[in-house]
Amino acid sequence: MRDTYSLINGHSKGMKKKKAFVWGFLTIPLLVLLAGLILGGLYLALLILDWTLQAIQWIYINMP
Repeated sequence: MRDTYSLINGHSKGMKKKKAFVWGFLTIPLLVLLAGLILGGLYLALLILDWTLQAIQWIYINMP
C-alpha cells in the first residue's frame, strides 16, 4: 500500500495491491460501458427527434 497526499483530501491510505490491480483492469471496461450508454442514449434521442420532425413535416404537407 502506498500513502498519498493531496491538497484537497489531505493524507490518505492507498488501496491494497490486489484491489488496485483489479480496479486498474476494471477501469477500461467500465469507461467503455459508460461511453456506450451515453452514445446509445444520444442516438435514441436523435432518432426520436428525427421521427418527430418527420411526423410534423408529414402533417404539414398532407393537411388540407
